[in-house]
Amino acid sequence: LACVCGTVLVGLADESNSGGSAGEETLAGDVATLAGAFFYACYTTLIERLFHGADEKVDMALVFGFIGAINCVALLPVVVLFHLSGVESLAPLSLPMMGWIVLNGFFNNVVSDYLFARAVLMTTPTTVSVGLAMTV
Repeated sequence: LACVCGTVLVGLADESNSGGSAGEETLAGDVATLAGAFFYACYTTLIERLFHGADEKVDMALVFGFIGAINCVALLPVVVLFHLSGVESLAPLSLPMMGWIVLNGFFNNVVSDYLFARAVLMTTPTTVSVGLAMTV
């Protein structure tokens, strides 16, 4: 409840302090934040529902491997389309930079998602979400 009230207060402060087009950008940011929170809630709930009671039986590395493979296959055409249309260029990416991106992705996404999913299976989505909110 406190998080929701804080979000409402920040949104109201953004609205009162912005002028012109900044209000439209703030609204788009607020909508994106709410959409992210909604999909995060769906994600945690699905992990608990699909794998409830199967804590030791679930190979989380395999689950996240499938999620990564599906994302690569589904999003690769979007990346290529953005590159070819000029929206986003892949030209500045060097091999060392790609190495750092992969290393960052491993520690920032793979390890944290694995530990997050194990925590959801060991406790509840609500407990894990509260724990994450307390670390921020």
